[in-house]
Amino acid sequence: MNIRETIKSLRPALAATVLALVVPLATFSESTIKGLMTGWLDRCLIVIEKQQISSTKLMVTGYMKGPAPAALPFSFSANKPLILNVRFLSPADLSGSNQDANLGLHPMAGETCPGALCEGAIFTDGGEPKINFTLRDLSESFLYRFHVRLAQPGSVDDLGVFVVYQAGLKDGVCRVENAGLLNWPARADPLEKILGSALLLLVAGYAVMVLTRWARQGG
Repeated sequence: MNIRETIKSLRPALAATVLALVVPLATFSESTIKGLMTGWLDRCLIVIEKQQISSTKLMVTGYMKGPAPAALPFSFSANKPLILNVRFLSPADLSGSNQDANLGLHPMAGETCPGALCEGAIFTDGGEPKINFTLRDLSESFLYRFHVRLAQPGSVDDLGVFVVYQAGLKDGVCRVENAGLLNWPARADPLEKILGSALLLLVAGYAVMVLTRWARQGG
């Protein structure tokens, strides 16, 4: 028996093995997949996404999922005196593709650091290496977007965004991550989650169909 005939004879067994793995996934309902996502995001998670708006302006978006802490002490840091100010945006400040469907205003939305967002802070026109401020009244329902103005041209790679917790803090701590593929569900809106789940089911169903046909050809 040559290699081609051997593979052909093994097709039904191979296909059955793969189907045993794929079929359970294909039979997941939308509610099941949504439940898995919800369970994974039950913990407090903050995902930081940075975008280049212009050579001297960046936009930072913080996506919060899970139980909100009492306060978040943000630190916007650069490796040189570069940051002029940070403005906490409200939906009224956004337009086009950057406008969010949620029109609820956080109590501190529209404030700037230096300014009301960090009262008492005084910075020079040449920029600062770091700007710190604390957000309170946190909720998943609010929009957390910030414009960062730079004293000279820079990129998202020049800016680090951190949450700096106080020493000895045991409760109200969120995990903070940069935006990536694995935390996409935390950043996706409801429609994107539904479409992503539907695509997963479609791919799984197509795989079942192809494997079934392949197995029959080997009989």
